[in-house]
Parts: sequence; structure tokens; C-alpha cells
Amino acid sequence: MALDLRLPMMVLIFINAALVIASNLLIMVSERKTEIGILKAVGSTRIQVVQMVLSEALLISIIGSLIGFIFFRMPAFFNQLTNEVDLQTLSGGVLRDLAMVLSVATVSSLVFGMLPALTMANLSVREVLQTE
Repeated sequence: MALDLRLPMMVLIFINAALVIASNLLIMVSERKTEIGILKAVGSTRIQVVQMVLSEALLISIIGSLIGFIFFRMPAFFNQLTNEVDLQTLSGGVLRDLAMVLSVATVSSLVFGMLPALTMANLSVREVLQTE
């Protein structure tokens, strides 16, 4: 692939992944509406609900990013290793790429998870029980 297309492709892939995270979180949170209503009924605050949803989003995003990183970066690592590239250079590149993937996953899960978290935190117990 041409060098000038790598950055736009990478940005599009990360935007796509962030939108998938957001849609999955919206579905997950809407399915757990009753659970969140019960938590609010027993005294959970709005901030605790937001923290719960964001921590789940962060955990799912990091696990998915690690799995994707292992499946797609490690074959490239072994390919470069067979081409007699210095192991220290390869390790530095892998760690740099891992840090970038985890940081983008963390930021995107927190940014795109905020809407579902705030939506569920703003629900009242009465609204949840009326829909059941």
C-alpha cells in the first residue's frame, strides 16, 4: 500500500471501530435497562451508573484491541523476525504499536461510551418500571 494512504486508512479504521463500540454499548445498555433501574432504586447515584457503563466499555474495548493486536501484529512481527531485523528494533516497534492501539481504544471507548452512559444515568426508576 502506498505510504500516503496509510494515515487516512488508519483513521477510517479507528473511526469505524469507535462507532462499532458506541453501537454495541447502546445495545448493551438498553438491554440492561431494568438492572440499571434496580441499581438506581436501591440508591446508586448518576455518577456510579456512568462509571459502571464506562468501565465496562473500557474493559471490552481493551480486550478487543488486545485480541485484534495479537492476531494482526504478531504475524508481521514474525515475518520481520525471519527477515533478520534486529530483535530490539522489532520489540520497540511492537511496544510502540501496542501503546498506540491501547491509547486509541481507551480514548474512543470513553468518548463514544459517554452517550450511552449518560442516557442510562438520566433514566428515572419510574421510567424504567413503566416500560416493564
